[in-house]
Amino acid sequence: MQLSVGSVCWPSPLGAGGFWHRFFILFRMKHCAIVFSSIIDRTFLMALFVVLVSSCNEHAEEPKKQETVKETPTAFEATASHTATRTVKPQPVQEAPLPKPKPVKKPNGIYRAVLPFKDSKVEQTVVFYNDYTYQLQEKYNVHNKDTVTITKGNWMPSDGYIWLYKDQIALARYLWKGDTLEYFNTVSKKNVSMASLKDGMLSDQWRRKQAEGTVLMGMGNEPFWSVELNAQDTLSFKLADWQQPVKVKIDSVKRFKDSTFYTAVHDSVHLKVVVFPYFCTDGSSGEVFTNRFKVEYNQRVFSGCGGTW
Repeated sequence: MQLSVGSVCWPSPLGAGGFWHRFFILFRMKHCAIVFSSIIDRTFLMALFVVLVSSCNEHAEEPKKQETVKETPTAFEATASHTATRTVKPQPVQEAPLPKPKPVKKPNGIYRAVLPFKDSKVEQTVVFYNDYTYQLQEKYNVHNKDTVTITKGNWMPSDGYIWLYKDQIALARYLWKGDTLEYFNTVSKKNVSMASLKDGMLSDQWRRKQAEGTVLMGMGNEPFWSVELNAQDTLSFKLADWQQPVKVKIDSVKRFKDSTFYTAVHDSVHLKVVVFPYFCTDGSSGEVFTNRFKVEYNQRVFSGCGGTW
């Protein structure tokens, strides 16, 4: 027989048998069951506590693991991302087209203006040809003496202006104000209106002569005279009271910077025609021509205007 003191069962001091023997046996069994039950309860609670603590520790460590885990995109997500990247490529920016410059009206004919020049003035006369060439004459009066300069070159419309060029250097520019051509003064930034002159070379008579093959023609007054040169190098000279003109083949042509000489000598006829590159105004008609003429016929001298083709 054993006695249970606290949580320990001890052997009973009493012998076996009798009332007390049965009493102590029942007491011991009941007490041991209670003690055993108490031990089981504490063990269960202890185990449950350990499980709960372990579970909490695992949940506490999950965020750390999730932070370090890099998700791998699926094939669909990767394809979609590649497609999106491909479709959002920046497109080249198309610049707005520049406005087309307004066309500049072409000048045609002869124009003249008097322009200020230092303490004096200069008379400027310019003729524009359809082949984009020009002839510019500037007449200065210095100390009561006329000085004339002649320039030939090309003209070109650009940026709203009409430019005169000589050896690729801009000499002058003009612009239109309505139907009036104006000279643009680059110094004073002021415009000067130019008068449109009547070009004698555009008259019907002169156009017919050009169509017939005439390459040079001049005429004058007091008395009236005319001279022509055709493509066959034949000079014709006629006075107003002559029935027929004098016709001779030219013997020589001499060209200088400021003049061209045509000479023809035949028996009693001595004819020389000098053409100057200066503008000339016919006194009777008011028409302007591009050349000044001087004719010497048997020691007689005649002056007038004309032109060449």
